[in-house]
Amino acid sequence: MPAVRPITLSAQDHERLCLFLHRGKANARTFTRARVLLKLGEAWTGAQIVEACDVSPATVTNVRTRFLGGGLDAVLRDKRQERRPRDHSLAIHLAGRSHQAR
Repeated sequence: MPAVRPITLSAQDHERLCLFLHRGKANARTFTRARVLLKLGEAWTGAQIVEACDVSPATVTNVRTRFLGGGLDAVLRDKRQERRPRDHSLAIHLAGRSHQAR
């Protein structure tokens, strides 16, 4: 894994991350991103983070990119997923078959 320049966390961001981790009210994915970000801020190498947090190198890169692109909130909040329009054709098909069976 190539060495990258460590990110700099402000004292406020560091404190907010620590409080977030100690509070314990989030999903495991978000806790993992927070732990990775904390280690990035402490100048750990990517390989050390991969080993310590049991994540892939891509996760380390993604957390770093999210932080640099959107700050702490981008790391601690999941991206909103776009809703796909529902396809009701299967439900209509199954409803029609149940009426035929009677």
